[in-house]
Amino acid sequence: MSIDRNEYHVLVIEDNKGDALLIEEYILEHAPKAHVDSVSTFCEGRDACKTSGITHDVILLDLSLPDAAGESLITEAVTLWRSIPVIALTGYTDLEFSKKSMSLGVSDYLLKDELSAMSLYKSIVYSIERSKHTSALVDYVATIEAQNAILKEITWMQSHLVRAPLARIIGLVNLLFEDEASRRDLVSILGHIGASAQEIDGIIRDISKRSTDIVISKGAEDERGTSEDATTL
Repeated sequence: MSIDRNEYHVLVIEDNKGDALLIEEYILEHAPKAHVDSVSTFCEGRDACKTSGITHDVILLDLSLPDAAGESLITEAVTLWRSIPVIALTGYTDLEFSKKSMSLGVSDYLLKDELSAMSLYKSIVYSIERSKHTSALVDYVATIEAQNAILKEITWMQSHLVRAPLARIIGLVNLLFEDEASRRDLVSILGHIGASAQEIDGIIRDISKRSTDIVISKGAEDERGTSEDATTL
C-alpha cells in the first residue's frame, strides 16, 4: 500500500502510555507526516484543543480515562467536538455498548486487542472523509432552508403586497366608467392608477431581485460541488 503523505492532525486521549505510544506508531506507519498529540485525561484533551490553536482532523478517545469514562464521556466528547470525528477505543468487547456508542455519535468503535496499523489508518481516513461529506450535507441543507425562506417571502409578497395596489387599480378603472365622473376626478383617478402601477413595478422588481439571489446562491453551490469533484479526481 502506498504511503499517505497527508499531514493529519490527530489527538490521542489515552492514559496508558504504552497504548498511546503504540497508537502513534500505528498512525505513523501509514501516514508518516501526521502530527500526533497525546494527552492522558479528558480535561487535558479539552484544554489541548482550546490552547494549541490547531484544528484536529480526528480524535482517538479511550473510553476509560481517569477523569471520565463510558457513556457520559462519549456524550460530552461528541458534544464538545461536534465538527471533529471521534473514534472510540476500548479494551472491552461489549457489542451492545459499541452499538450504543455509535448511536451517541462516535465515528467508529475500535477494540484495542484487535487494533492494527492498517485498521486504525482506515478508520482515521474513513472518519475524516465521512465528516467532510457530513459537513457539506449540513451546509447544503442550511442553504436549501435559506432559499425556502426566501421563496416563502416571495409567495407572501405576491399574495399580499401585489394584491393591494392591483385592487386599487381595478377599483379606479371602474370609476372611469361612471358617467358622473368629472374631469377633475378623472385626473385624480389617473394619478392614483399611475402611483399604484409604480408600486406594483417596485414590488415586481424586488421579487425579481430575490429570485436572482436564489439563482446566484444555487450557482455558487454547483460551482463549489464541481470544484470538489475535480479535486477528488
